[in-house]
Amino acid sequence: MRALRDELDLRRKTEIHEIEERKNSQINTLMKNHERAFSEIKNYYNDITLNNLALINTLKVSSFDSSSQKGMFTNFSDEVVNNDSACLIAGTS
Repeated sequence: MRALRDELDLRRKTEIHEIEERKNSQINTLMKNHERAFSEIKNYYNDITLNNLALINTLKVSSFDSSSQKGMFTNFSDEVVNNDSACLIAGTS
């Protein structure tokens, strides 16, 4: 009777150990999958952020170019108006 109890106890411990091994294996697999998915999402959003920053810088440069061209056109138009005014004043005297 004692031998049978010891044998069943040993079998139970072995089965518990096998179950724990499978559980740990599944946990490790889930953790690896999670890490890979997290890394993919992180890379995705980092790419979006980098693209947005590049777009912002491009728009800043474009805006600066536009405002400098606008300033040049304003200066040019002011010169033309001043020259026209000077010609009109010179022509009327």
